[in-house]
Amino acid sequence: MKKTICLLSLVLGLSFAHAQTIVSYNFNSDRSATVDAAFSGLVTADDYILNVGGRSGAGNVFVQGNQTPLTTATTTGANESLYHEFTLNIVGLDPNERLNLTAWTGRYFTDSNSAFRTAFYSDAGTLDFVDADSLNLIQGGFGDDFNFSVDLTGTTNTIAGSNFTGLTNGQSISFRFYFGDTSSSASQRQRLDNIALSGNISVIPEPSAAAALFGTAALGLVLGRRRR
Repeated sequence: MKKTICLLSLVLGLSFAHAQTIVSYNFNSDRSATVDAAFSGLVTADDYILNVGGRSGAGNVFVQGNQTPLTTATTTGANESLYHEFTLNIVGLDPNERLNLTAWTGRYFTDSNSAFRTAFYSDAGTLDFVDADSLNLIQGGFGDDFNFSVDLTGTTNTIAGSNFTGLTNGQSISFRFYFGDTSSSASQRQRLDNIALSGNISVIPEPSAAAALFGTAALGLVLGRRRR
């Protein structure tokens, strides 16, 4: 019975591959991305964009309190240009391969003694970030230091017209952090480090192979019933 289930999963193009890091940013020496060896040649990632703030010599990126007035930490109003951004490009998949994103992770910490908000957004195609593209929002205060994880397995990317699974060659998806802070001091900062995207690759069988597998799976089901 287990063999039959495995064959059916192949026919349906389902992937049970364990999710792993696709691309990461550690900021130790610059803002460039590191693509995991398992995805080398399949994806590329642009340098991390600092539309506000900078990179610390300690190996993280930051925004200063006097740069990020607290509104709603969205794409509207005073926060429209107060973001960090990175982009994943899908370039080398085989025609029957699909990339599935599962999580957006990283470390968030602050030395600001004020209230803050950071919003997580994703977009594709027109890069027209709007509130419908919001994925998550974190809020906190002085001394917060934690690892965040944004689940992408059931989240719809409204601009792409699909979710984060079944991605194909030629697609690029951008991710942004929008910042807000009640502080007016340049020495009080929100910081990010070890930002990463995780996921896996699934394989969609060719029609002829799918038909053969389906026939084998169906036969397995019949034989299984007869044994019972």
